[in-house]
Formats: sequence, C-alpha cells, structure tokens
Amino acid sequence: MTTTDATMKVAPSAAEALRARVRALLEEEYLRLQCVDRQALSTMATATAEDGIDPEAVAAEIDVLDRRIAMVHNHLAALGRPGPGSGRVLLLDLGDGPRLMFVSGANLADDQVIAADSPLGVALRDARPGQVIDYPVPGGTGHAGVLAVEEPSPADAGFYDIAPPEVVVGFDGTPSSRSALTWAAREAALRARPLRVLHAREDGAPSDPAGPDGLLTEGMMLAANSLQSDRIRASALDGAAASRLAERAGAAELVVIGRGGDTAEGLGPVANELLESTARATVVVPPGPVTRQRGRVVVGLRRSHDAGDALAVGFAEAHRRGTQLSVIVIRDDVADAATADALVPTFHAADEEDLAISHELLAAVAAAGRAFPTVPVTSTMRTGHFSDVLVELSRSADLIVLGLGERPTGVGRSDLLVASHADCPVIVVRETTTGSGF
Repeated sequence: MTTTDATMKVAPSAAEALRARVRALLEEEYLRLQCVDRQALSTMATATAEDGIDPEAVAAEIDVLDRRIAMVHNHLAALGRPGPGSGRVLLLDLGDGPRLMFVSGANLADDQVIAADSPLGVALRDARPGQVIDYPVPGGTGHAGVLAVEEPSPADAGFYDIAPPEVVVGFDGTPSSRSALTWAAREAALRARPLRVLHAREDGAPSDPAGPDGLLTEGMMLAANSLQSDRIRASALDGAAASRLAERAGAAELVVIGRGGDTAEGLGPVANELLESTARATVVVPPGPVTRQRGRVVVGLRRSHDAGDALAVGFAEAHRRGTQLSVIVIRDDVADAATADALVPTFHAADEEDLAISHELLAAVAAAGRAFPTVPVTSTMRTGHFSDVLVELSRSADLIVLGLGERPTGVGRSDLLVASHADCPVIVVRETTTGSGF
C-alpha cells in the first residue's frame, strides 16, 4: 500500500450536498416501499391458493419488504450527522480523478454511493487520508486513492446506533387491551417501528407477568401475529398503568391503549387518565376487531383551535395508509347549557363567520398538504355536537384524528365521548405550536 497527497479537505458544503442527495434517494425508496410495494402486497395477504396466490410466499415477501423498510428508515434517521465507517463522505480517486463518495449501509444504486459491505466499502472502513486502498475486483485488484475523509466529531460517535421511537401499547390481558395490542402491532409494522408491550402492576402483585405463562408472554405472542418477533420488546413495571404509559409517552411515536369502559364517559380509568395526562399522540382503540379498510382518515377540528399538528398527523396517516383525507370543522353550537347537556344539535344558516372559517380552513389544509401532494383531501364544515358528528363519521373511517388545539388543561367531555364511542381508533393530538386558529 502506498500513500498519496493528504493535504486536500472535504468541503462541508459539498459533503452536505452529497448527503442531501443520498437523503432524497432514501426518502424516495422509503415512500415507494411503504406506500406502493407494501400496499400492493397487503392486498394479496388475504388471498388463498384458490385465487392462484401462495399465501406463504406473500407472507415471506412482506417479511423481506418490512426488513428493508426498517433498514431504510433507520438510515434516514441517522443521516443527519456523519458517523464512523458507514455514512462517511470521502474524496476518492478511483483512477478517473477526484470524486466525492458516500459509504452507506443501505446499498443504494447510485454512482456516488459505495455499499458498506462491498469489497471497496469494507476496504475503506478504516481508511485515512493519504492512503491508497487495494480491493478485489472481478479479474484482479482495484486501487482507490483516499484524498480526504469527512471525520465525525467525538459527539457523533455511536450516532448510527440510535434506536427509532417505539409504538408503546398498554396490555393487561383484558379483551380491550388485546384489541389495542393487535392494532398497535399492525401499526408498528406499517410504520416500520419497534413495538413496546408494557404491563404495569400495582406494588405487591402476586403474579409474575414476565414469567413463561405471564401476560407479557401472551402479549408478545399476540403481537408476533403481525410483527417480526425481533422488533417486539416487553416491559413489566410496578406502579399505576396510566402513569407508566405517560412516562413512556415522551420518547414514543404513539401510545396505544384499549378503550376499557368503566367510567361515566365510557372509557376505562387507565384510558381516561392517560388522555388527561399525556401531551403526546395517544390512540384509543375500540373493542373487537378493527381490521376493516374503509379508505378514509378523518380529522375533526373545532373552529377555535389551532389545527397545524392535527392536520399534519392526518395527512401523514392518510398517506401511510393510501387513503383519502377528510377534514371537518365542526361548529358545536348550542342554544343554552340545558341544550348542551341534552346533546341536541342546533343549526344555523351560512353567514360571514362561516365564510371566514372556510377560507382559513382551506388555507390551513393547503399548507399542511404541501408535504403530501398525492393525498386526496376534502374540507368541509358541519354544525352539530362535536362528539355526535365524529362518532357518526367514524362508522366510515379507518382512523379519527381528534385535534384538541392548545387546551390548557386536560380534555373536554365531548372529546372523551368521541374516544369512548367511535367505531374506529381515535388518535388524540394536542397542538404544540401556534398556528392559525379557526
């Protein structure tokens, strides 16, 4: 091995441009795999041999596809900073002059990307400026002059081992929690996320939920029907279930809970307390099977609440599922307190306020939809009780996105009624940024 000129440097702007190119390639592949290839395979998953389709072959293809989706997602999550080995930008001379190259574990087909597990990628793993690397090529030996290497800072060490956020689900063995776990496992597979099955028990509980016949074993086996077993984690924690779930909420992508049904609002005490306490996206799953594909995600908004986060979630969920999005602003008008308690909706003719709300709604939807131009979306206004309208719409929806706005404390009674009576899962979203209010 010889040496070459080691005085050259990788220009930060050039390295960032190459990194942006790789990021765009990864994003394009992720969207294609998740929203096209997997959707196509998912439609074949319920087929039988009588349909001329081998179900086992389809399941095997989905498994391979999910692994690729998870890998691409992890590389996207780690692409923000340079790291050792895979992910480095190098200035190389392969015999045709200096060229910036990116070493990637994602094995992208691009003339500026070197696969980390290829002969050249392996040879470059510990390369330093000034070296000439020899590596095997068909019929002989190739040579690569290492002119410069983008070195990570000490703070970047281990960045590529960052774990993606989890989908966390509470499980206590009840039918309600089994429905939640089944939905959460499918959602984790759809999102290429690991699943955390969490069982919280009061101090001094006599049984061991982590034992061979315990609840966590049951939960993990149930989740394995929809998700690869190596992407399922489990935790048994002492303490109140709602508190333990709320603690996990900050680092989770979703917190999923079964409806229960032991309170006046129709929610179990854990779901009720969790909705009051956590500021993260929380999904309440109704009892029974929730596998129906209705082809619609509904975002329900009040005119006085900011809508940016709820709309962003709605567009992302519709895009992920390959469905249309319906955005509904509901004027929850009542004549007086007695009418409100009786849950009898009132109606009014369109007025100037309606027109203003309509214009603001269209502007907010257009802004949120720029990132998802292929999602078909409709925007409408309804007058009636907030909970009644959304419960009605839930009968033809795969998911309700409940936009709470920046409510200072907890959730309102009508919000709890939506979560407790909807016919489909309800994702409760609190606004975290200030935006245009209706």
